[in-house]
Amino acid sequence: MLKGAMKVSILSMRHSLRIDHEYTLVLLCANKPTITLLNDICQELANALNKQVTSANQSHSMEELSSIQSIYQVHTNVVDACLNVQSNRLPEHTIRIMLTSPVFCSEKFSNRDQTTDLRLAELNSDDPTDMLDKNICLQAATEISHSNWFTRFILHHNNTLVVLGRLLNSMLTLFRAVFTYMSNGILLSNEITSNLLDPCEKDPVNVASYLTNKQRSDVTTYAQNIVRLIACEQFHKMFSSDQ
Repeated sequence: MLKGAMKVSILSMRHSLRIDHEYTLVLLCANKPTITLLNDICQELANALNKQVTSANQSHSMEELSSIQSIYQVHTNVVDACLNVQSNRLPEHTIRIMLTSPVFCSEKFSNRDQTTDLRLAELNSDDPTDMLDKNICLQAATEISHSNWFTRFILHHNNTLVVLGRLLNSMLTLFRAVFTYMSNGILLSNEITSNLLDPCEKDPVNVASYLTNKQRSDVTTYAQNIVRLIACEQFHKMFSSDQ
């Protein structure tokens, strides 16, 4: 029924950030994934996780249970053809489990022999009545292809791109935070308590005291525009000569 699971997206690329709260796995199914299969996996996974928690609790004292006990929730999402897994210890984080099969997009999977090709042709003849959305399953297969390519490329380049990716993501996060702070009008106020203070001075000193009111307004407007460009992912406009 199930052939295995693969990490995709940020999990496989190993460059998740603190702002990331959703992680994706892809389950490979022998046949075309159906709603019935999705519900069965949901029930089995919930039982397995709860059984694991119960087994772990038996090795701890009653005093320790209140601080370490975990509760997992597994929900089906038929529209998105996936499962969502959450824990009470990290309620803001979600593990998204997508389903796919070599039957849907066999060219995305390697190591196929003649017997496998015949089996794929046989399975492709008819679709189950409760089959999951084919486009979403194809998307999951594409995620596997992307992750496999990235893994092969990184192994060849000694993790250089992973380090570079983490650096760029961290810089973008810091870049967004600075301009978001400035876009809130921090430079427009003349009150010491509301301004940017010079950390090198013993007494409160506004670092923007030399700016005129017009310059402060222009900087604030520019920061607001930059925040909008970041939100719309129009990074090429941020460094154009028109800005």
